[in-house]
Amino acid sequence: MSKGKKVISRLGSHIVEGKEYANLPEIAEEYNMTVNAIYKRYSRGCRGDDLVPPKRRKNYIEPIKEKKPLKYEFEAGGKTYRNAAAACRELGINYITYRRRISDDWTVEEALEIVQKKDGRYGKKKYPQHGADRFRLAGERRHRIHALCPVHKNGARI
Repeated sequence: MSKGKKVISRLGSHIVEGKEYANLPEIAEEYNMTVNAIYKRYSRGCRGDDLVPPKRRKNYIEPIKEKKPLKYEFEAGGKTYRNAAAACRELGINYITYRRRISDDWTVEEALEIVQKKDGRYGKKKYPQHGADRFRLAGERRHRIHALCPVHKNGARI
C-alpha cells in the first residue's frame, strides 16, 4: 500500500477467510497475487473466499486422492495386471508376439509363456523304408514297374 494511507474501495470491503479487507489490492498483497488477477476474478463474479484460488488460501489442505479401482483387470497365471501390455512388459514378452499367439488360438498363459505350450508338430513319420531296407524296397518297386512296361524288340523297356 502507499505510505500508510488506507484506500477505501467503491466496491466496498471484502471478507476472505474470515478477515475483512478494505479493497481488492489488500487481498492481492496478502495472498501474493497480482492486483490484475484479483480484479479479473472479481469481474468474473468471484466474491468472498472465491477471490483467492483454493491453493493460495492460508488454510488450504491438499485433498487426498483415492486410488480409483481399475476398470479393466487382466489376470494371467494367478496374478492380476492392469492390461495385457503390462503383463507382457513384466514377463518380457513382445506385445505383438503375444497378440499373434492369441490370434493363433493359444491360451493366455501359453502366449505369455507362463505354461509351456505342447509342441504342435507331429513326431517324425516312421516309414518301413528306413535304413538299408529302404534301398532294397526301392529296387523291388523298380523291378515291379519294369515288369509292367512293354519290351521293345531290342529288349529295351519303353
